[in-house]
Amino acid sequence: VLIHAGAGGVGHLAIQLAKIHGCNVITTAGRGETIAVCKSLGADEVIDYRNEDVVARVTDATKGKLCSVVFDTVGGETFNLSLRCVGYYGRVVTIVPGIPTDKINSLFAKSASVHLEYMGIPTMFNVDPQRQGATLMQIGKLIAAGKLKPIVSHRIKLENLAEAHRLQESGRTIGKIVVQVK
Repeated sequence: VLIHAGAGGVGHLAIQLAKIHGCNVITTAGRGETIAVCKSLGADEVIDYRNEDVVARVTDATKGKLCSVVFDTVGGETFNLSLRCVGYYGRVVTIVPGIPTDKINSLFAKSASVHLEYMGIPTMFNVDPQRQGATLMQIGKLIAAGKLKPIVSHRIKLENLAEAHRLQESGRTIGKIVVQVK
């Protein structure tokens, strides 16, 4: 599994969940501190995307087979990079809207697919909220058992919500930003 932005709010949890399920995890990070976080979470390979050729490193780490699953939490050119890193019959999963589609036909030659995941569907459209509830219950059990450890880098009061948005948009946070409602 290749997980982009492994130290981010979603990526750091994705690394841990993939390891819990027995996956070999390759991840990307771009600063010394985020590389260290990814390694501490159990990533088997951490690629410094700013200074290394991601496709070459993935190709080397997988002995040319590329990845069964590529999880894109960044979008834009990272999505296009994901298309190059997915293997035959693989799946690219993205949680980012507005993906570029100009290179998506490259998946045809690999019989690979794209899965678009939007977690807000149950809440916004009341579609199968039990499914999301069951997923959150499982995550809660993993946290309670100490198998999944969310990283909270910032706790921000609701009246400072703009600051939380600024931090999120910076792309430089590690783990989650928690907004304290009360």
